[in-house]
Amino acid sequence: MKIVHKSKLTSREVDRLFRWREHVFSPLAPGIEMSALTHHYVMLDDDEAVAHAQCEVRVLERQGKRRPILGIGAVVVRPEYQGKKLGHELLKHLHGLLGSSFDAQAAWLFCMPELIRYYELSGYREVKSPVCFEQSTGLVLCPWVSMIYERPPGLFEDNSEIIIRSKPW
Repeated sequence: MKIVHKSKLTSREVDRLFRWREHVFSPLAPGIEMSALTHHYVMLDDDEAVAHAQCEVRVLERQGKRRPILGIGAVVVRPEYQGKKLGHELLKHLHGLLGSSFDAQAAWLFCMPELIRYYELSGYREVKSPVCFEQSTGLVLCPWVSMIYERPPGLFEDNSEIIIRSKPW
């Protein structure tokens, strides 16, 4: 298995990776304006896409201070490859790019409550602070679980409000 970076997925890769998207992603965003992430990291098994994560640097604001974060989304592993820790390997790869390929010291993702433990196993912790993000109507309180991976830990310890200065991904 190898991990490759792509700026765009082929139609075959989209089909193979996301054919069940309605069952996974649709509950996350009813009526919420989303933004795209432009970096695709794909795990290949004999040149066949079997796992995927997207990312891009975004800006987080807390107590009037802005800092870059690596927004991560669309973490998927094809059903026949699940249970082999491929999603965790992809996340570990992205974490290794913090501070070098991506000018950020933390990674951020949104998830459903049933996936909290999954992401905790990759070093994420649930953000307890109120989180807002931008929409065309203004700031909106985030309806999902927000998870953060920090290097070093402790950057976001207090409970002050966090504003993601973009639409969610």
